Amino acid sequence: MIKQITVVILCISLPIVSSVSAVVWKDDFEGAEIDKNWTPATWRVNAPTNWKVEDGILKGSWPRSGSCEMLFLEEYPSLNYTIQVKGRIDRVWQASSYAGLGIVFRSSGPAGNKVTPFYTLGITSFRAFFFMGHNNANWRDADVTPGNYNIDQWYTLKLVVSGKDFLGYVDDKLVCDLNDRQFKGKFAGLCTGDRVDVSFDDFMITDQVDEDAFVNFDVSPEVRALTTTWAGLKTQ
Repeated sequence: MIKQITVVILCISLPIVSSVSAVVWKDDFEGAEIDKNWTPATWRVNAPTNWKVEDGILKGSWPRSGSCEMLFLEEYPSLNYTIQVKGRIDRVWQASSYAGLGIVFRSSGPAGNKVTPFYTLGITSFRAFFFMGHNNANWRDADVTPGNYNIDQWYTLKLVVSGKDFLGYVDDKLVCDLNDRQFKGKFAGLCTGDRVDVSFDDFMITDQVDEDAFVNFDVSPEVRALTTTWAGLKTQ
């Protein structure tokens, strides 16, 4: 039986960028507080989130099962982008298939406990996975790879999105792949999992996609194009 997952999302407003392979936005969390452009949210429950910045690190803590907390960025309408972040599982209160952390993408954005649908690239202490989140009973794992990820150790998660094709890396090792076109939301962010304390650092999103990574995927030239631009975003 698949256990429920808790997600917390943080969102942010981004400036318009038109250059190819450019760093669209990054955050090293060196400020005294979370950047005002991040937006917190929860999945499946109405509860306060626990995000904070401490000593240059973003901290998340979620005590519940069957839901999660997220931190969202503003809409990013491009079909092609790469998100990279350092993540660390600091404490597991209760072991589960979702007691970890992840990158959230293609979400409809923050709206209380109605943050669905969304995809997540995540890790726990014993696996990496792509997850598809709904508020109904149709949420599920989309791809899973067993692995050993130590508590209190930093890992670099990288998500490569090219149209309907998604690749997930941990420390530059490909761990998951997914081809799916169900979710078309334009929000991305970070999340905690079930009953864990986690840390994030050095978040970065670029409009660059490594085309060589998709050599074995059926990706159209239109989807591979790297000349898409940010549009409809608030300027800081």
